[in-house]
Amino acid sequence: MVICSLGLIAHGQERVNREKIHFTNQSEVLLNATGWAYNETLGEWIDYENVIYHNTEYKTIGATPYMKSHLPNFNSIQVKTITFNNVDYVCLIVNVWKGYYEYPEIKEDWKTYTANIYYFISREEYNKLFHLSNNVTEIKGWSETSVDSGLYPEEDFVVSKLKSQQDNSNNWLYKPTTFLRIYKATDGNIRFLFRTISDYSIEKNYFETTEDNWSRLKISDLIIDTLAQDFHAEEESNDNNDNMSNDFWAKADLFNFRRMPVITLINFSYGKMEHGTGLGFGITMVGFHFEWIFNVSVSGFGEHLPELGQWSGNDGYGMMFGYYLPLSKHIDIAPVAIFERYSEGITNGDNWWVSSHGVSNEVQLTVDSKKWSFGASVLFHFPIGLQDCGIGLTFTNNYIGMNLFLMRMDWNQYNIWKNH
Repeated sequence: MVICSLGLIAHGQERVNREKIHFTNQSEVLLNATGWAYNETLGEWIDYENVIYHNTEYKTIGATPYMKSHLPNFNSIQVKTITFNNVDYVCLIVNVWKGYYEYPEIKEDWKTYTANIYYFISREEYNKLFHLSNNVTEIKGWSETSVDSGLYPEEDFVVSKLKSQQDNSNNWLYKPTTFLRIYKATDGNIRFLFRTISDYSIEKNYFETTEDNWSRLKISDLIIDTLAQDFHAEEESNDNNDNMSNDFWAKADLFNFRRMPVITLINFSYGKMEHGTGLGFGITMVGFHFEWIFNVSVSGFGEHLPELGQWSGNDGYGMMFGYYLPLSKHIDIAPVAIFERYSEGITNGDNWWVSSHGVSNEVQLTVDSKKWSFGASVLFHFPIGLQDCGIGLTFTNNYIGMNLFLMRMDWNQYNIWKNH
């Protein structure tokens, strides 16, 4: 009887369906943008509606699903929000043409279909979409793809993926990666490129649309007002040309890889030290600057003092340390510290010896100065091709100098998809 009762209890549990969850908010739908691609052979830009292709063969018949399914394309873009297990999500939904071979071994009978790509992003990443400058902004998130079959309600598919993400949050599949690069052109239009399998560069391949059309993706409840205020104030104060980078603190972050590619390959300086003239050679990596300064005007022995039967001489060098922070589009500023060593001495030439470096004399120091000075360095940089050259001015309480940066590369300017 006891066993029988337990069996009845176990099999008598009610079947409970999962609570239906719906999108809480949604934007308008962006339906069109011009796809531009540069044809290297023709030396011309080729445009199609909603697809990026560099050849002209479809200009007469128009873009077809077959053509689109092989190339970067979209049919629509929309933003929706949803809450699952008390966690809010922002979802950028891109409907695209895709395709496959029914007989892949012989590459015959290409089938096309539409699919939704769901990019899940944070609210901060979402706000970047509307705080753009002439610099390329990277948008990061994780994604899922669903065949646009209508078999299941869209919310059910999204909720199933969110549950999987919450249950396996440490899985690499759910780590945010760059899926979109976007910037505002000088004419105010928005240019963007989604991540693709092929190595497309946003310099020569992108979708373009007006700012008004792009604003269809805005959901007012998600816009962070403080960011918008800072951005507009920034535009006005810099006359729309010298905008402060939207990711100021990200670029200032010591461990942020967007800063890491900035390298000074050649840097030299000329300045006035406390005890003479300095000529410096330096390098800048990850924002950090180090420079060795030779005191070229004082180094060496040679002044003969015949009345004393002695020779006098002096020696000096300096070391500069600093860290450059982006102040605006073309200006970086760095707090700097300079260590200067200066010494004077005399020798009568009696106590000498031969070493691997030549003849050496014992010197009696009369002055041995070690001093730190502190100040700032301002760097004005400007692009030349894919390089970034600059002129810097450095001021401390004991040093004033000018720096010339040559071939200061910033690989972010290449706008190349990396690691995809």
